[in-house]
Amino acid sequence: MNAKTPEDISRLFQKRVAAGDVDSVMELYDPEAVFVDEKGRSTRALGEVLAQLMATRPQMTFRTFRLVETDGIALMHTDWTRDGQTMPALEVGGNRTAPGAG
Repeated sequence: MNAKTPEDISRLFQKRVAAGDVDSVMELYDPEAVFVDEKGRSTRALGEVLAQLMATRPQMTFRTFRLVETDGIALMHTDWTRDGQTMPALEVGGNRTAPGAG
């Protein structure tokens, strides 16, 4: 199932990270999405970053506090935890919604 709304993205991301399936997590992103580090540099392909993050099968939770969506692409600003530890606010862009997908 793909995200039908931006709100689905966090729920599906958490579920797919817990399952350890990088490919299914990548389905939530536009194919051209990249990872941008804290200094604003695009350093690596998003799939590489996610694979490294998911290697330990972390338990993650998200709370979206700002959302911008246009043409099926969402930019989400989130607070998140990893294995119970609060992490810095995260800006996630390039998430693709697919109305009617299922």
